[in-house]
Amino acid sequence: MYIVLLAGGSGTRLWPLSRESFPKQFLTFFGSHSLLQKTVLRFLKAYPMLIVTQISYETIVQKQLHQIGAGHIPILVEPARKSTAPAIALALRFLEETGRIGPEDPLLIVPSDHWLSPEDVFLQHLDQILPAVSQGKIVTFGVQPMRAETGFGYMKKGRPFDEDCYFVDQFVEKPSLERAEAFSVDPAYYWNLGLFSFSSSTMWKAFSLYLPALFQMKSWDWSDCLEYFYFLPNISIDYGVIEKTDEIVLCPLALQWSDLGSWEAVYQLAEKDQDQNAFLGDVAACNTSRCLIKTGRKKVAAIDLEDLVIVDTEDVLFIAKRQGVFKIKTLMEQLRAHDLR
Repeated sequence: MYIVLLAGGSGTRLWPLSRESFPKQFLTFFGSHSLLQKTVLRFLKAYPMLIVTQISYETIVQKQLHQIGAGHIPILVEPARKSTAPAIALALRFLEETGRIGPEDPLLIVPSDHWLSPEDVFLQHLDQILPAVSQGKIVTFGVQPMRAETGFGYMKKGRPFDEDCYFVDQFVEKPSLERAEAFSVDPAYYWNLGLFSFSSSTMWKAFSLYLPALFQMKSWDWSDCLEYFYFLPNISIDYGVIEKTDEIVLCPLALQWSDLGSWEAVYQLAEKDQDQNAFLGDVAACNTSRCLIKTGRKKVAAIDLEDLVIVDTEDVLFIAKRQGVFKIKTLMEQLRAHDLR
């Protein structure tokens, strides 16, 4: 199985720590390795890998790979910033062009900025899904919801496909709070983790049916793929293929997972003290509870605080109620003129 790591995202929901110039896949939250490094180390001993990223992140990726002894992993630089479907098509063409995969070889598409545990449980499933991949299926992975989350995609498990996978009866993208609450207590629903496994022949067939502009790349010279990448549709693999194809099956995972897509998600995963505070860095607190405080070089001192997120960086001090961190996108729009992205 060939692992394709997608490391070109520039999400800012973890602003001010995550910036367009240094997004969350390169940040370190728990332990000594960045999210990208943790993802690479998960597969390094057993699987060949390719990392797909943007030209503005190529140097950062190279540096972080060398730090963990993984400098040999090839890096594919996208000619333009696109969503996941064009990135996957370009990766398929590169792997075929360089002779790294054949039409029926299995691949695994992995975001480089997610957290999951225990990792060995996930790795055990990679062999178990191979029969489904060999039968032309696209395998997606899911975990049962740990809470009502309106920012995730959900899948409803259908009838069994084999011993390890199930057909998908329904996709629901970012439901209302009422529906998310219902899904969180229904054992048939799973969070969509954004992890996919398939053969290149299966995905090219899907592109031919649902994204013909991407399917044209299969017959292009490699130089044309790079030149015309700018003109490809900017669409995610979820919207473009996964939610349309009849060839999708779900592999349920019994583990913990997070996309670390918000400060609330970081709080949920972080170790907490007896007052349910999560302190990342040098923090002293008195009569403070249920707070997330992240600091770098400074000591942060807190008194009589509740349910806050405080993030201190070199140029920004961010303070918000935990319930209000979803408003970061609105705040970012107001700050663009100040070049604090």
